[in-house]
Amino acid sequence: MKFKVKQSVLVNAIEKGGLAALSETILADLGNVTLLTRSLKITIDKHLTISSFSDILSTEYTIEVKKENGIVSEKEGSILVPAKELLDWVKSQESDSAIEMELSLFDAIKNISGVKTSGDSENALLVKQIGTVKLLAKEKSGSGSKWELDAYDSAQVTKIDYPSAQSVKLFEISTEKLLVAIESTSFASMPTHHEHVMDSISIQEYKGDMYFAATDTKRCSLYKGEDVTSSGANKPVLAPIKILTPACKILPKDSKIDVHYDEAACKFYLIQNEVKIRMTCPEKTAISKFPNILLLLQKEYLSEIAVSKSILNKRLSGASVVNKYSALFNFEKDKKKLTIKAISEDGKYKPNVSETMLEDVQVDARAIFGIKHMSDILKVIKAERVILKFPSNLKSLRIEGEGETNHIFFIMAIDNPKYKDA
Repeated sequence: MKFKVKQSVLVNAIEKGGLAALSETILADLGNVTLLTRSLKITIDKHLTISSFSDILSTEYTIEVKKENGIVSEKEGSILVPAKELLDWVKSQESDSAIEMELSLFDAIKNISGVKTSGDSENALLVKQIGTVKLLAKEKSGSGSKWELDAYDSAQVTKIDYPSAQSVKLFEISTEKLLVAIESTSFASMPTHHEHVMDSISIQEYKGDMYFAATDTKRCSLYKGEDVTSSGANKPVLAPIKILTPACKILPKDSKIDVHYDEAACKFYLIQNEVKIRMTCPEKTAISKFPNILLLLQKEYLSEIAVSKSILNKRLSGASVVNKYSALFNFEKDKKKLTIKAISEDGKYKPNVSETMLEDVQVDARAIFGIKHMSDILKVIKAERVILKFPSNLKSLRIEGEGETNHIFFIMAIDNPKYKDA
C-alpha cells in the first residue's frame, strides 16, 4: 500500500472516519477498549476510505482518489493503524504538506497482546502486526518530516454494511435540519439514564411527520422535523444523545441524510455519500417506555393564555432568588392576572411574590412548576409572546412560542407541601 494525500484532506478524513476510535466520550462507555478499538482502518483503491469500529459507534469516510481531491494512489491496500497517534502527527504538519504513506511488511506476522481493559489485567486478544507504515511529510519549501507507526492486519475487523440488509429506511432529512432537531430537544433529557430511555431522543412518526422528543420526566421538548421525507415505515426509535450529537457533527453540511433502523440488531444508521454512521440504540422494550407522542398531541387543552416572554423571564428570575427549583403559579380568570409565589425551601428568605396582568384568562388554575425547567424552555423559544395551555386536570402545562407550532414544550406540575397553604 502506498499513496500520497494533502495534509488537510487527510486530517478531515481521519477526524470523520475515525470518530469512533478518537472520541474519549465514546471510548469511556465501552466495556473493553482494545488496540483494535483505538485503530483506524485505512483502505486505498479507487477511493480513500477511513473507518473506525466499536460496539456502540462505527464511522466511515470515503473520498474518491483523484488529483483534484489531493490524493494520488501508487499501490492499493488496507491496514489498521493507531488512530490518535496518526492524527496527532498529521495535524502537526503544515497544511500545504503532501503526506506519503507506505506499508513496509515484516517477513513474518507478529502476534502482539491486546491492550489493557478496564482495570490492570491484560486482554487475551492477540493482534496481528504485519509491518510498519512509513510516514513522510513534504512541504512546498522542500522541508518535511518522517515517522513510522505499527501497522496491523485489517482483516481482524469485521466489515460493516451501511446500512445492514435487515434495516428499513425511516426518513430522509438534511444535516442542517437534523442538527436543529437534536439541539431543540436534547436539553430536556436526563444527562444519563440506566436504560438509555431518558438520555435519548425519541423519533416517532405521526400523520406522515417525524417528531423528535426528549424528556427527563419533569419536562418534554417535542419538535416536528422540517423538510423531512418519511418512508412510511412508522417505527419508533431511541437514539442516545451522547452518541448521536458528536456523530452528527461529522456529517457534511448542506447534504441529505438517509436514516435507517435495524430493529433486530438495535442499530441506527445515518447514511450520506461521504460519511456513514452506525450506532447502537436501546432495544424495543426500552423504546416502549418512552411516552407515546399521541398522548401529548391528541390531549385536549383549555383555552390558551398569552404572556410576554421577557416579562415571564423577569418574574422567574426574581422567584429563583428565593427558590431555584419551584414556584406556585396562580392564574385568576376574573382578575386576568398571573401571580407567581416562590417559598424558600430552608426558610432563609421570605416568600417572593410577583404579579403580571394578562390580556385574557379563561380558566382559574393553580399549579407548582419547576423554575429552571421553565426558564430552559423560554431560552429555546424565539417568539416574544408565549402561549400557555392547561389540560383539564391541571397536572401539566403546554408551552409554545406564538407562531412556532412545530416546537411544543410540556412541563409537569410538582408536588411540594410548602405551597399547601400558599
